[in-house]
Amino acid sequence: MELSTPIQFIKGVGEKSSKLYARLGIETVEDLIYHFPRRYDDYSKVVKIKSIRPGAVTLRVKVVSLNARYVRRGLHITEAVVADDSGQQKIVWFNQPYRKAAIKSGVDYFVSGLYDLSGDRYQIVNPSMELVSAFPKNTARIVPIYPETKGLKSHQIRKAISQVLPLIEQIPESLPGGVVAKASVMRLSEALANLHFPASNQSLDAAQDRLGFEELYEITLAGLLNKRDLDLQQGLRVKFQAKLAKDFVASLDFKLTDAQRKAAWQVLQDLTGLSRVDGAQGAAEQWSKPYNRYGERVAEAGTQRSATSHGRVAGSAGKQVVAPSQARPMNRLLEGDVGSGKTVVAAMAVLMAAEAGYQTAYMAPTEILARQQYEELGRMLGQFGVKTELFIGALNAKRKMEIGKSIESGVADLVVGTHALIQKHPKFKHLALAVIDEQHRFGVGQREKLLGKAAKAPHVLTMTATPIPRTLSLTLYGELDVSLIDELPPGRRPVETTIVSPANRGQVYADIDAQLAAGRQAYVICPLVDDSDTLGVKSVTQEAERLDAGPFKNRRVALMHGRLKPAQKETIMREFADGQHDILVSTTVVEVGVNVPNATLMLVEGAERFGLAQLHQLRGRIRRSEHKPYFFMMTSEVMAPPRRLRYVAGTDDGFKLAELDLKLRGPGEIYGRRQHGELELKLAKLTDIKQVNRARQAAQASLDNGLDLLQYPRLSARVNNLRKITNLN
Repeated sequence: MELSTPIQFIKGVGEKSSKLYARLGIETVEDLIYHFPRRYDDYSKVVKIKSIRPGAVTLRVKVVSLNARYVRRGLHITEAVVADDSGQQKIVWFNQPYRKAAIKSGVDYFVSGLYDLSGDRYQIVNPSMELVSAFPKNTARIVPIYPETKGLKSHQIRKAISQVLPLIEQIPESLPGGVVAKASVMRLSEALANLHFPASNQSLDAAQDRLGFEELYEITLAGLLNKRDLDLQQGLRVKFQAKLAKDFVASLDFKLTDAQRKAAWQVLQDLTGLSRVDGAQGAAEQWSKPYNRYGERVAEAGTQRSATSHGRVAGSAGKQVVAPSQARPMNRLLEGDVGSGKTVVAAMAVLMAAEAGYQTAYMAPTEILARQQYEELGRMLGQFGVKTELFIGALNAKRKMEIGKSIESGVADLVVGTHALIQKHPKFKHLALAVIDEQHRFGVGQREKLLGKAAKAPHVLTMTATPIPRTLSLTLYGELDVSLIDELPPGRRPVETTIVSPANRGQVYADIDAQLAAGRQAYVICPLVDDSDTLGVKSVTQEAERLDAGPFKNRRVALMHGRLKPAQKETIMREFADGQHDILVSTTVVEVGVNVPNATLMLVEGAERFGLAQLHQLRGRIRRSEHKPYFFMMTSEVMAPPRRLRYVAGTDDGFKLAELDLKLRGPGEIYGRRQHGELELKLAKLTDIKQVNRARQAAQASLDNGLDLLQYPRLSARVNNLRKITNLN
């Protein structure tokens, strides 16, 4: 038997059962070995009958008496009295008639099960029972409980795995030997054996640590390899124009925060290649302190300006820092809470690219956000001669053709759009920069199509308002350079966050109405669109009708949700932004990208149904002005405030909430099941920064030591697959 042997040839499986295993994705012996337990029952401590207590127990006993009978059709009972030298105990099996013939008298058994109240007495019901003389798989040990399917239970899987134990010992090491020794982790075969049949809790912990470490090592190695390849690529160098940068900052009607200045300087370094030639003095110092101006390390640029073919005023080159003729393409992730000012950082990058004669593609996840960014970027950059176009699916064919010609001829400097940008048309003439807003909303293939429109590897700036915990930044986004905007613009007032009970609904409505009377606007967020909800949370359509006819009948109530056509959503949001509606009842479609400064109130119905990060995102929608914002989280029923809601009410730190959300719900729930499901992380602890750092250091050391992946086929296959999944560029 080999690792590739079909599962049906394992003793006790056969062709019929192999079809059940296939439902779990198990087709070979190797698949079976890598079918990891989902939890464990600890029956390793054998107790005397006189010391038995409610809960999981294991006894070493002999059978004193045995009785089996049919009570009625469909119900068979087997009862046994077992004893040790401290006393006797009754055990019962329901619908397991084979027990009577299988149990022998006069021999020692291990009995493991739950000692609990059944009927009017404490007894052990449906326990596992095995001979002491046999290798116990289900009793007197830490027993693995596996993912199951109908007709295939854990005890059957355990039996099958016990048949292939010799093969587990023969599995070759998948990590480089130096990594195993330096990281002080178990050998692979030892870890797999202890994962399925742990000798102790300590050996189980060590096995889980080894296998989790390996998963993190693989994914961080994939990210580092992606980053190494990106570092070797040659993109278009965008010259840094110091005076233009200062003029742009001076033109803004607000003052940049230190965090925005620092992030912008990091982006500009990437575009120009300055970070590669500035040496130790540059990288360490420039990344660690805030900036009050741009171009400290750049001599004064010339002041003469001339018109370009685009009608833009361009600066003639003065004395510049020596930089390579071509730069490594930027691959940077810009993180910042809603309203922290990521767009202005992107705008400066767009301006520099346009000044150099290059084009930028700005891809947003929704038409609402695309239009909003088109208008905002156009307002900031238009005065500098940057020609901006909007390319979205809602445009008619004639307009698309007109804009397409503008893009293909190079007249358009900046093209803001949605998924429409990744269609066959438009084609770009000089695409050098791609900005991807809310990058986790786009799949790998979609990003690749956008980047494929450039003749040379473009600079890529991805942005997200969803705070990414440090552990995920080091693993899932390991190939990215990261910039943080961790402060809000001055004048933004903290959000007053309150957990409210349905019993206080009237008071909440009164508070909202008072703010509406003062000229403010409000959101009411509901989880679902219609009444198919079985969880008891409010339907957005019914809630809009109820509010419009009842508590807010004197106010203008609008409805929006994801099932509306894009044009309908666009109209409603534009009307709300223009002040034509007082209250917008909506689903979480407003979570990302909608900017209505006058909306300073939000009521979230069934708030306990939302994740921490999502609630924080929603809260960010109402702090876009100088007016005091109010955020009400209403529970579905009268209850003690859930821990999740207390976390949100207790902190306004998005990164802290993201860390908590990761622990509570896992990466798939936060950042999308599709991509993270493909990662197949079974044991890695993404919340364990120490384990993440150990794995990252080991992966970096492997690369530094000239790792040859071809020597490790399993590692090579896994890493190559992960490189495709995690690569954002």
